[in-house]
Amino acid sequence: MHKATARSSRIASQMQRSLAALLRRGLKDPRVGNVTVTAVEVANDLGHARIHVLPFAAAQPPAQVLEGLRSAAGYLRGELARELKLRHAPRLEFELDTAIEQAQRLSSLIDSAVRTDRARAGQDGGGQDGSGQDGGGGTATSRVSSRHGPARTPGGAMTAPRPCGILLLDKPVGLSSNAALQRVRRLGAGVKAGHTGSLDPLASGMLPICLGEATKLAGELLALRKAYRFGVQLGERSETGDAEGAIVERCPVPPLTPAAVEAVLGRFCGAQQQVPPMYSALKRQGEPLYRLARRGLTVEREARAIVIDSLQLLELAPERLELQVLCSKGTYVRVLAEDIARALGSCGRLYSLRREYVEPFAGQRMFGLEQLEALSQAREAWPLLPADRAVAHLPALHLHAAAAGALLHGRVLPLAQAQGEPAAAGPDAVTAAAGDGRGEQRLWRLYDAAGRFLGLGLSDAAGMLRVRRLFSQPLAV
Repeated sequence: MHKATARSSRIASQMQRSLAALLRRGLKDPRVGNVTVTAVEVANDLGHARIHVLPFAAAQPPAQVLEGLRSAAGYLRGELARELKLRHAPRLEFELDTAIEQAQRLSSLIDSAVRTDRARAGQDGGGQDGSGQDGGGGTATSRVSSRHGPARTPGGAMTAPRPCGILLLDKPVGLSSNAALQRVRRLGAGVKAGHTGSLDPLASGMLPICLGEATKLAGELLALRKAYRFGVQLGERSETGDAEGAIVERCPVPPLTPAAVEAVLGRFCGAQQQVPPMYSALKRQGEPLYRLARRGLTVEREARAIVIDSLQLLELAPERLELQVLCSKGTYVRVLAEDIARALGSCGRLYSLRREYVEPFAGQRMFGLEQLEALSQAREAWPLLPADRAVAHLPALHLHAAAAGALLHGRVLPLAQAQGEPAAAGPDAVTAAAGDGRGEQRLWRLYDAAGRFLGLGLSDAAGMLRVRRLFSQPLAV
């Protein structure tokens, strides 16, 4: 298919959610069991849609599942048209998602090669190098990798390497955050993944994606500040607050000077309350607000606390502003653009939006989907940051071997007794002397005596240290 437009990408995202719900409710055809819709691609003319599916725990072979889905395509198409209020829903073409199958095939090839090498070396595969014991301070270094692979199963077989770390994706315009995430997962052979803050389909820029064990740190990134560059079209307001929605209001634009604009922008800095837009993914009684908005409904939304740390004018044209903002989580830039336009004596909407960075990744290079696709057969070369970069703002605590072992087994220790000597001070390390830790609750990055990242610890006001979040195995950094 050609490069997707914003409209086809939006409809593809809606279709994926609706199809998943329809298939969860089940079809009468016995050939269709449990099926996951991994991706939907819609042609720009909306004539047809390619549906990528993955059967699991199915009683029938995948080919039979596909036949059942194709037989039900007419029914599903009608349901989609009704639910999404489309005059004509795209024609549905079902295809198997082969990413997992390819990974399994690669795993089999690796397994075969390992058995051949063992046979040539006269080995019988009965060694105990990977005993699977998780004792603190263990020496099973073959299991330690910043990219989780390749690793051994309990039977000695090799599994295909899967990425582990943080990918700074440069999300393109026209693709939803979830669609971008699913593309990355397919390229990573179904790797566990989660993004750390949605971007609208019409927005581009940094979308940090945590892969593998790094997903355990995604929640820490959600709370950090974000920087955007955005353009405001003055003199018109749309129903969605951006270029996607229909124009619902036109207003005159008064003459503006840089000094006058900057004076207004200054009033928006600091802590404040913001009412989320109707076209948002926030839910009311379990239903996203944007679905209510598409039905012409408007409901009360509770204002949320946000903080604008800086707001700068970059360019001023007769009816356009180019601005840059650094703001807290939960800030809707579409609403901010409308409020700024109103304060300038007009109305307005977004015409462009790009996320420049998410803390703590200011100045870091981003990578596009096409670059990952070029590396799809060499996932060990993916441009990933180590997992601990997500929490580089937290102080590091290097544990001696006995303390690491005790914490990994669930014990609570005095903070002052847990601290060992750092293996090596990294260039961005925020290492703090633990002292006795009394007086305040504090999060720590935990490292073992070899300098491997273990996860997060939490010390309480009494100076006692406990585990907050652990990885299943230490990660090299």
